[in-house]
Amino acid sequence: MTYYTAIPALSDDNASNWVLASFPDAYLYGALAQAWSFHGNRDDEATAEGRFRAILADINIAHGVNTLGDSPSMLMESATP
Repeated sequence: MTYYTAIPALSDDNASNWVLASFPDAYLYGALAQAWSFHGNRDDEATAEGRFRAILADINIAHGVNTLGDSPSMLMESATP
């Protein structure tokens, strides 16, 4: 059976997840892209977003991550969900 699980959200009770532990730059460049967008700096936004997307591609290759709509999720193989 195949099922999907969401990437665990970060919170006060959950300070890390496998993405942050293995690919901390994903959070860095995702945040930078949003910050540059907020400040209207389109060149730096495009640079950060390009790097962010490249890191996401690396995650997809390294961990078999798929996307469902706009939400990243990890493909899990198991007999029971």
